[in-house]
Amino acid sequence: MAGPRLPGLTARHPELLVNFAARSYPFDFAEERFDAAIHFGLPDWAGADHALLFHEDVVAVCSPEWLVRHPVATPADLLAHPLLSLEARPDAWGRWFAAAGLADAAIGEGPVYEHFLMLAHAAAAGMGVALIPSFLIRPELESGALVMPIDVTLSASEAYYLVWPRSSSHSPLFDRFRQWLLDEAGAEA
Repeated sequence: MAGPRLPGLTARHPELLVNFAARSYPFDFAEERFDAAIHFGLPDWAGADHALLFHEDVVAVCSPEWLVRHPVATPADLLAHPLLSLEARPDAWGRWFAAAGLADAAIGEGPVYEHFLMLAHAAAAGMGVALIPSFLIRPELESGALVMPIDVTLSASEAYYLVWPRSSSHSPLFDRFRQWLLDEAGAEA
Protein backbone atom coordinates (compact mmCIF):
# COMPACT_ATOMS: atom_id res chain seq x y z
CA MET A 1 0.00 0.00 0.00
CA ALA A 2 2.70 2.52 0.95
CA GLY A 3 5.07 2.41 -2.02
CA PRO A 4 2.82 3.28 -4.96
CA ARG A 5 0.83 5.78 -2.90
CA LEU A 6 3.70 7.85 -1.54
CA PRO A 7 3.57 10.34 -4.41
CA GLY A 8 0.04 11.15 -3.21
CA LEU A 9 1.42 11.95 0.24
CA THR A 10 4.06 14.22 -1.23
CA ALA A 11 1.47 15.98 -3.40
CA ARG A 12 -0.87 16.48 -0.43
CA HIS A 13 1.84 17.37 2.11
CA PRO A 14 5.09 18.44 0.44
CA GLU A 15 6.40 19.56 3.84
CA LEU A 16 6.54 15.96 5.12
CA LEU A 17 9.66 13.86 4.98
CA VAL A 18 9.02 10.18 5.74
CA ASN A 19 11.85 7.74 6.40
CA PHE A 20 11.14 4.00 6.28
CA ALA A 21 12.78 1.03 7.99
CA ALA A 22 11.62 -2.58 7.71
CA ARG A 23 11.63 -5.06 10.57
CA SER A 24 10.77 -8.75 10.35
CA TYR A 25 10.80 -9.01 14.12
CA PRO A 26 8.96 -7.21 16.93
CA PHE A 27 9.98 -3.61 17.55
CA ASP A 28 10.27 -1.67 20.80
CA PHE A 29 9.68 2.08 20.81
CA ALA A 30 11.91 2.37 23.90
CA GLU A 31 14.87 1.00 21.96
CA GLU A 32 14.26 2.34 18.45
CA ARG A 33 13.81 5.93 17.37
CA PHE A 34 10.56 5.49 15.48
CA ASP A 35 7.78 8.04 15.54
CA ALA A 36 5.37 5.30 14.53
CA ALA A 37 5.17 1.86 13.03
CA ILE A 38 2.84 -0.05 10.76
CA HIS A 39 2.43 -3.41 12.41
CA PHE A 40 0.50 -6.58 11.64
CA GLY A 41 -0.96 -8.32 14.64
CA LEU A 42 -3.45 -7.79 17.43
CA PRO A 43 -3.80 -4.38 19.13
CA ASP A 44 -1.93 -5.20 22.33
CA TRP A 45 1.04 -2.85 22.49
CA ALA A 46 1.89 -1.62 25.98
CA GLY A 47 2.47 2.11 26.20
CA ALA A 48 1.30 2.76 22.66
CA ASP A 49 -1.73 4.12 20.89
CA HIS A 50 -2.92 2.62 17.64
CA ALA A 51 -5.35 3.07 14.78
CA LEU A 52 -6.74 0.24 12.68
CA LEU A 53 -5.66 0.52 9.06
CA PHE A 54 -7.23 -2.62 7.55
CA HIS A 55 -7.63 -6.37 7.81
CA GLU A 56 -6.00 -8.59 5.24
CA ASP A 57 -7.26 -11.31 2.96
CA VAL A 58 -4.66 -13.92 2.04
CA VAL A 59 -4.89 -15.83 -1.24
CA ALA A 60 -2.95 -18.70 -2.80
CA VAL A 61 -1.13 -17.59 -5.95
CA CYS A 62 1.21 -19.00 -8.55
CA SER A 63 2.47 -18.13 -12.00
CA PRO A 64 0.14 -18.93 -14.89
CA GLU A 65 2.90 -21.08 -16.42
CA TRP A 66 3.17 -23.10 -13.20
CA LEU A 67 -0.58 -23.68 -13.25
CA VAL A 68 -0.46 -24.94 -16.86
CA ARG A 69 2.26 -27.45 -15.89
CA HIS A 70 0.48 -28.43 -12.64
CA PRO A 71 -3.29 -28.19 -13.11
CA VAL A 72 -5.23 -28.20 -9.84
CA ALA A 73 -8.98 -28.49 -9.40
CA THR A 74 -9.40 -28.70 -5.62
CA PRO A 75 -7.53 -27.41 -2.58
CA ALA A 76 -6.38 -30.98 -1.85
CA ASP A 77 -4.56 -31.03 -5.22
CA LEU A 78 -2.15 -28.39 -3.89
CA LEU A 79 -0.83 -30.83 -1.27
CA ALA A 80 1.18 -32.62 -3.96
CA HIS A 81 3.04 -29.45 -4.96
CA PRO A 82 5.58 -27.06 -3.42
CA LEU A 83 3.89 -24.73 -0.94
CA LEU A 84 5.94 -21.57 -0.43
CA SER A 85 5.75 -20.08 3.07
CA LEU A 86 6.57 -16.90 4.93
CA GLU A 87 8.93 -17.44 7.85
CA ALA A 88 6.87 -15.26 10.19
CA ARG A 89 3.68 -17.22 9.45
CA PRO A 90 4.50 -20.92 9.71
CA ASP A 91 0.85 -21.86 10.32
CA ALA A 92 -0.58 -20.00 7.31
CA TRP A 93 -0.98 -23.03 5.05
CA GLY A 94 -2.67 -24.99 7.84
CA ARG A 95 -5.12 -22.14 8.39
CA TRP A 96 -5.70 -21.78 4.62
CA PHE A 97 -6.41 -25.49 4.20
CA ALA A 98 -8.76 -25.37 7.21
CA ALA A 99 -10.61 -22.46 5.55
CA ALA A 100 -10.80 -24.63 2.42
CA GLY A 101 -12.44 -27.45 4.40
CA LEU A 102 -9.29 -29.56 4.93
CA ALA A 103 -8.50 -29.01 8.60
CA ASP A 104 -6.49 -32.25 8.84
CA ALA A 105 -4.42 -31.78 5.67
CA ALA A 106 -0.94 -33.31 5.78
CA ILE A 107 1.13 -30.33 4.68
CA GLY A 108 4.67 -31.09 3.56
CA GLU A 109 7.58 -28.76 4.05
CA GLY A 110 8.34 -26.31 1.28
CA PRO A 111 10.63 -23.34 0.74
CA VAL A 112 10.43 -20.59 3.36
CA TYR A 113 11.00 -16.88 2.65
CA GLU A 114 11.57 -13.97 4.99
CA HIS A 115 9.56 -11.29 3.16
CA PHE A 116 6.38 -11.19 1.10
CA LEU A 117 8.30 -9.62 -1.78
CA MET A 118 10.62 -12.63 -1.92
CA LEU A 119 7.61 -14.94 -1.71
CA ALA A 120 5.83 -13.15 -4.56
CA HIS A 121 8.93 -13.29 -6.75
CA ALA A 122 9.35 -17.01 -6.07
CA ALA A 123 5.72 -17.68 -7.00
CA ALA A 124 6.01 -15.56 -10.16
CA ALA A 125 9.17 -17.47 -11.09
CA GLY A 126 7.28 -20.77 -10.98
CA MET A 127 8.71 -22.11 -7.71
CA GLY A 128 5.28 -23.20 -6.42
CA VAL A 129 2.19 -21.75 -4.75
CA ALA A 130 2.43 -18.95 -2.17
CA LEU A 131 0.04 -17.40 0.32
CA ILE A 132 0.16 -13.63 0.03
CA PRO A 133 -2.14 -10.81 1.18
CA SER A 134 -4.14 -9.78 -1.88
CA PHE A 135 -3.54 -6.05 -1.34
CA LEU A 136 0.21 -6.60 -1.82
CA ILE A 137 -0.16 -8.29 -5.21
CA ARG A 138 -3.22 -6.57 -6.68
CA PRO A 139 -1.27 -5.28 -9.74
CA GLU A 140 0.18 -8.76 -10.39
CA LEU A 141 -3.27 -10.34 -10.13
CA GLU A 142 -4.78 -7.71 -12.43
CA SER A 143 -2.01 -8.12 -15.02
CA GLY A 144 -2.09 -11.92 -14.85
CA ALA A 145 1.54 -12.22 -13.68
CA LEU A 146 0.12 -14.16 -10.71
CA VAL A 147 -3.09 -16.19 -10.68
CA MET A 148 -5.18 -17.86 -8.01
CA PRO A 149 -5.29 -21.60 -8.71
CA ILE A 150 -8.05 -22.06 -6.10
CA ASP A 151 -10.58 -19.40 -5.09
CA VAL A 152 -10.23 -19.61 -1.29
CA THR A 153 -9.50 -16.55 0.82
CA LEU A 154 -8.10 -16.66 4.33
CA SER A 155 -9.15 -13.78 6.55
CA ALA A 156 -7.21 -13.34 9.78
CA SER A 157 -8.20 -11.92 13.15
CA GLU A 158 -4.96 -9.90 13.05
CA ALA A 159 -4.88 -6.64 11.15
CA TYR A 160 -2.57 -3.81 10.11
CA TYR A 161 -2.30 -0.97 12.59
CA LEU A 162 -0.54 2.34 12.77
CA VAL A 163 1.10 2.29 16.21
CA TRP A 164 2.85 5.16 17.99
CA PRO A 165 4.30 5.64 21.50
CA ARG A 166 1.75 7.08 23.89
CA SER A 167 4.45 9.03 25.71
CA SER A 168 5.51 10.94 22.60
CA SER A 169 4.27 14.38 21.87
CA HIS A 170 3.59 14.36 18.18
CA SER A 171 3.86 17.31 15.92
CA PRO A 172 1.23 18.52 13.51
CA LEU A 173 3.36 16.86 10.82
CA PHE A 174 2.79 13.44 12.39
CA ASP A 175 -0.92 14.19 12.67
CA ARG A 176 -1.01 15.01 8.93
CA PHE A 177 0.82 11.79 8.08
CA ARG A 178 -1.49 9.75 10.33
CA GLN A 179 -4.59 11.28 8.73
CA TRP A 180 -3.24 10.68 5.21
CA LEU A 181 -2.47 7.04 6.06
CA LEU A 182 -5.92 6.52 7.58
CA ASP A 183 -7.53 8.07 4.49
CA GLU A 184 -5.51 5.74 2.22
CA ALA A 185 -6.35 2.71 4.36
CA GLY A 186 -10.04 3.64 4.21
CA ALA A 187 -9.79 3.76 0.44
CA GLU A 188 -8.22 0.27 0.52
CA ALA A 189 -11.03 -1.29 2.54
